[in-house]
Amino acid sequence: MEKKKLGPLDLFAALMMLLIVLVVSAQIVFRYAVNSSLSWSEEISRYFFAWMIFVGATLAIKENKHIKVDLFYDMLDGSARRIVDIIIYSIIILVQGYFLVFSVQFIIKTHGTYSTAMQLPMNIVVYPSIAVGCIVSIWFCARKLAGIGAEK
Repeated sequence: MEKKKLGPLDLFAALMMLLIVLVVSAQIVFRYAVNSSLSWSEEISRYFFAWMIFVGATLAIKENKHIKVDLFYDMLDGSARRIVDIIIYSIIILVQGYFLVFSVQFIIKTHGTYSTAMQLPMNIVVYPSIAVGCIVSIWFCARKLAGIGAEK
């Protein structure tokens, strides 16, 4: 098995997962050992999860692990695969661009909205995860398309 070199996004996703495990574990300890619940644990773990999901989605694109029907894809020859890849990455860029526009509008419209337990500004702490995920996804798709164009 080949070892994969971890990049910044891999480490970020792993950090988010680690933080979720630590926060939920602390909540369990406080609930059953101390008989007192942490009011903020569920909320912050949900925010870590949101960041982990949007970063994880970009990693799927980077590593070419996004959803596709491999049975048909594997039947294609080189030029047909390139055409399918161009179509797939173009659609992803369009969809991510659409979500990016609306996520930025959402971030602007939700200025002044704070989380319930921790009173964190939602448009700074949580909602940017969508926009960041879209931007990084578009970046990786553009790099994939440039790589497809460079192949002969």
